[in-house]
Amino acid sequence: MNAAMVRRAGRKDAAELARLRRIMLDSNRPTPDGPWLTACEAAFAEFLEGPRFAAFVVDAPEGTGLASCAVGTYVPRFPSHTSDLPFHGEIHSVATDPAWRRRGFARAIITATMQWLAGEGCSSVRLNASPDGLPLYTDLGFIPIPAPAMTWRCE
Repeated sequence: MNAAMVRRAGRKDAAELARLRRIMLDSNRPTPDGPWLTACEAAFAEFLEGPRFAAFVVDAPEGTGLASCAVGTYVPRFPSHTSDLPFHGEIHSVATDPAWRRRGFARAIITATMQWLAGEGCSSVRLNASPDGLPLYTDLGFIPIPAPAMTWRCE
C-alpha cells in the first residue's frame, strides 16, 4: 500500500463515508435502512468542514467511490502527570469495503489518522477494536485499557 494513496476526505465524500460507516456497523449486526443514513451523510458533510474532525480515505483503485476510511476527532483534556498536551483523540468509523480488504488500506488510513491526531496535540488516542482489527491495532501500538468502558444514553 502506497501511503500517497491516502487523502483527507472532503464534503464531496460524505455519502461514501456514510456507506462505509454502514459496512462497519453491519460487521457487528445488520443495520436497517432508514433516515439515519441521510442524517449520517449530513453529519459527515457538516463535520468535515469544522474543527477537530478529519476523515482519511483511500479511493477505490478501480471504479468510483471509496475503498477505506477512518475518522479522527479530538477534545480538550486537562494536563496530568503523564502529559501536558492539550487534547485527547479518538478514531471512529474505520471501515474497508469488502471488495478491497487485505491490501493494507486500513493500516494506511489508521496511520494517517494517528499522525494527524499527534500533530494536533493529542496526548493519547482511543478506539474501539473489532476482533478482526485487534492484530492491526496492536501492531500499531494500541494497548488494551484495563478500566471498564461504560456509556449513558441521553435519549
